[in-house]
Amino acid sequence: MISVFAFLDYRAFLQSYQEARKADKDWYSVRYMAGKIDMDPGQLVKVLQGKLHLPLGRIAAITKLCRFDSREEAYFETLVRLGRAKTRGEVQELTERLVALRGVEVKGLEADQAEYFHNWHHAVVRSLAGIVPFRGGFEQVGEKITPRVSAEKVKESVELLTRLGLLQQDEKGFWRLAEPHVHPGEKMPAEVVRRFQGQMMRLAERSLEEIPVDERDVSSLTVTLRWSDLPKVREKVSEVRRQIQSIAQDCGEPDGVFQLNIQLFPVARVRPKVS
Repeated sequence: MISVFAFLDYRAFLQSYQEARKADKDWYSVRYMAGKIDMDPGQLVKVLQGKLHLPLGRIAAITKLCRFDSREEAYFETLVRLGRAKTRGEVQELTERLVALRGVEVKGLEADQAEYFHNWHHAVVRSLAGIVPFRGGFEQVGEKITPRVSAEKVKESVELLTRLGLLQQDEKGFWRLAEPHVHPGEKMPAEVVRRFQGQMMRLAERSLEEIPVDERDVSSLTVTLRWSDLPKVREKVSEVRRQIQSIAQDCGEPDGVFQLNIQLFPVARVRPKVS
């Protein structure tokens, strides 16, 4: 089935969705689709033709029809609102939200690539190769890393990253990224990811003493929520990560490697009374 993330016009998506379903099921007409979303067929035709906008009240029905998950639903609703936007400010705000929701293409690492997460500096060496490709000079590479890493460890990282298919040499012998963005795949052992995250949290704590305040952003927030609000908050956090990835994707000449840690965890629990 087609992906809503491939579209910047909600009407084009709806048209493609209807055509794809009809190609699979001859009886899947515009009239049938209109009935499923409780909408007048003539009105839906005009929406598909670009003569009318989809009523905002029909978004939930479209979500159910297309079996959107929460991110797909948010993306589709943003497309509808963008189509209705009247000011430049609205267009810019909604476009930025689309970029954040769409995210960037990220390769999931397999379980046999778990060594990548065994030490934090493997990720940093890999990222540095994406900024300033190198073919030696491991001592100089190590000096760029905070805290500093020895030339021997940089060399070991390069060898590991090459073996795992995450770095490759170009025709001049420079090490370059094989994949622009990576993350733990579904089959990556959870304990491997937890250990890596723990290393990054310890680096964050170290940064409080060693990194000037104008070169970092460390903040905390204590709030009260319903446990049922947790999925909404997690989706907002995911949206922030995707938006920052998009900024990184569009960065023409990066000159630094940054680590972003976002933690959300309970520090108090109010249990229901037992009668």
